[in-house]
Amino acid sequence: MTTTMTKAERESFLSDTHIGVLSVAGAAGRPPMAVPIWYGYAAGGELTFATSPDSVKMAP
Repeated sequence: MTTTMTKAERESFLSDTHIGVLSVAGAAGRPPMAVPIWYGYAAGGELTFATSPDSVKMAP
């Protein structure tokens, strides 16, 4: 059994409704922050996330 998806399998999976988990590095001495997040995806496109631009999740 392989855990690698074909491009068609990835497109199909990402196009369905799922909730992702986004993790970002924690501040000094703190663990990473992981939060559930809704995402949008159209086959062949990019993942999009809806969150505040000043959120820690959006920091470079």
